[in-house]
Amino acid sequence: MEIKIRNNQNIYRTNLSPQNVQKNGYFSNNSLKNDVFEKANVTFKGLNPEEILKSFEKFEITEYKKLIPEQIEVLRDGMSERLIKDRNAGIVIGDIIKDCLEKTYPNGYVLCIIGRSLTVPVKSLEHRGMRDIKYCPFTTSRIGKPAPNGLFKDIISGLPTEKVSKYGEYLKSIGLSPTEIEKSQKTYVFTDYTGSGDTLKNFQILLERPEIGINSNNVHYKSLNKDLISGLYDESSLIELEGNRYNAKQLIKDYLQQHGFKLGVYPHIQRLPYTDLDEVKKIMEQPYYEKSKKMQFALIDYFAKKGLLKE
Repeated sequence: MEIKIRNNQNIYRTNLSPQNVQKNGYFSNNSLKNDVFEKANVTFKGLNPEEILKSFEKFEITEYKKLIPEQIEVLRDGMSERLIKDRNAGIVIGDIIKDCLEKTYPNGYVLCIIGRSLTVPVKSLEHRGMRDIKYCPFTTSRIGKPAPNGLFKDIISGLPTEKVSKYGEYLKSIGLSPTEIEKSQKTYVFTDYTGSGDTLKNFQILLERPEIGINSNNVHYKSLNKDLISGLYDESSLIELEGNRYNAKQLIKDYLQQHGFKLGVYPHIQRLPYTDLDEVKKIMEQPYYEKSKKMQFALIDYFAKKGLLKE
């Protein structure tokens, strides 16, 4: 039988045999001396949501299951209207991404997201059981002066071999080695929300460099808004969630385009500039942002209540 004991700040757990617990709910003087107490990685229910989430470096389903019901209620009560609205948008966009991929690649796919703009929608899919997902941190922001006449600017070919090789090692560690990809019957879809499309093109150049060598026929580079959605969703396409109808194309534009980027405040991945590719492992080991933890809780708790949560 598990007993939780509170002091002012912490909760402790111990497994006590029934005979060690008095009928009146109190412990006898010697009933606990043979039991081992373990400090739980949770915070006292009376603290605010920020204090509860501070006890976790990251926040995934495993961390959600460590919360006691009172803490879950505190976190639910602390969700702002903006957070709930953004969560719902992320879920809908995740459904759009899945729909596009299933219709375009009926024989199977591996979803590889570039950068951070799609992390919330894709996390909504991951929490519902999608497993063929790869996160590829990468940004080309602050690349300096734009190419003349709006032409594409290659910023990858000149990068040092050491930096590119380190990034290649990371890709192999998450199952993106040239050999594994070539043997697979699935299509590896590298995607991002694009403006000019330069990030997507530069990422392709990066993966095709000899230090990484990913260039098989089953590797596709697709813009979410310009390739995957095009032809499948028109200006009148609507998606419903919780009784609300969303225009698919407009929703993606409102929440993912660079100047709005409402979902851009919640990424669980820190920014990785293209000049620091050798820092990828360090970046992926960093704690989640506080806003990311709140979004992760909002997503996980929503699916848990709906019975849709899958580890």
